[in-house]
Amino acid sequence: MSSAAALAVEPRRFAAAVGLNVAARQVGGSLGVAATALLLDRPAGGLAPFRDVYWLMAALCAAVAVVGLRLRRPRPGPASPGQVPPAPRAAVDETAAAPATPGAAV
Repeated sequence: MSSAAALAVEPRRFAAAVGLNVAARQVGGSLGVAATALLLDRPAGGLAPFRDVYWLMAALCAAVAVVGLRLRRPRPGPASPGQVPPAPRAAVDETAAAPATPGAAV
């Protein structure tokens, strides 16, 4: 995810994207630890608090999976009737010789 955050922005905003991603991870981690501690610190005793934490984590994993599946980039569909498709880009032949300049050694 760190790579995706860094590569999704233009180069001049790279540092801000990485910093924001790190900050979000730290906040998410601290909230997760706090929620786990809150669930485990109940007077119920036994394995009940652990079971509750496992159910919470399973629900969060399912929610993240749903969000992750919706993040896929849409495939380009057919153009609408009033829309002109973009012209294909011309291929550049890098092996082609450059035009000779006057006075250049041959």
